[in-house]
Amino acid sequence: MNEKMSNIGEELRDARIKKGYTLDDLQQITKIQKRYLIAIEEEKFDELPGDFYVRAFIKQYADTVGLDGNELLEQYQENVPQTDPQKYVDQSVSEQTRTSKATTNTWWFRLEQRLPQIIIVFLVVVLIGAIYAFMLHKRSENKPTIPDNGAKVTVSTNASAKKRESISRAKASSSKMAASAKKKSSTSTKKLAVKQTAKSGNTQAYTITNLPTDKDSQLVISAKNNGSAWITVTLDDATSATYTGEVTTSASHTVTIPKATKKIVLTSGNLANTGLKLNETDVALTADSTANSSEKTTITFSVK
Repeated sequence: MNEKMSNIGEELRDARIKKGYTLDDLQQITKIQKRYLIAIEEEKFDELPGDFYVRAFIKQYADTVGLDGNELLEQYQENVPQTDPQKYVDQSVSEQTRTSKATTNTWWFRLEQRLPQIIIVFLVVVLIGAIYAFMLHKRSENKPTIPDNGAKVTVSTNASAKKRESISRAKASSSKMAASAKKKSSTSTKKLAVKQTAKSGNTQAYTITNLPTDKDSQLVISAKNNGSAWITVTLDDATSATYTGEVTTSASHTVTIPKATKKIVLTSGNLANTGLKLNETDVALTADSTANSSEKTTITFSVK
């Protein structure tokens, strides 16, 4: 053991500093409040909870900073308060008695004391309920059934009326479906036709008849003669084109024509190379063989 220092607090503080611990570090390690650690270093033992805690805290402090706590207490026994073992035994017994009384006065403790009686009452109630339910079930099984012939006659009459009404509706529905099918068949037999009605310079006009009105149509624009064509398509005098682009023999384009469309305006940059197909029907365009291939031709299709 090194030469005795002037006081225990100084020796503990020097050992802490050598360890590189701050008071906050020591508080974190030992769980002793910082104010008690400061009181120990300054030997203000009266600021600690009691003499027992003085010795316990000093020993824990010493062991944490690398000193022998028991040896340090023996070395400075004249400076450290001595404990009275019987005092702490009596205090512990008193505290345990108070704790026991507080526990017995709690609601949970009283509930635990009465728990067996509560369980017994609950089981009795459940048993009585089960017996009562069983008796009701048996009574309902043994109750005689009184035939109600009048009700059967009424039900039978209602069933017959409903059956006749169902048959009548089925016949009406069948007639409507047949009429609809006949109408569709009549419509489908009319073949779509595209006919030229006018031609003047770089403008042409065509009429389209029998274009479906119950679904959208498809206008396929392609290029032929191993060439290409620049195409613009506008629907119903719209302010902007529905399609503008170049088509080639390897890259055609399909424009969807809504079923309510009344006019299609197509402008071609090379009419001789432009191919059209409307709903699988080829559209024969009249191209002037003497016209310059770079000239634009405007074609108006009117849906009738």
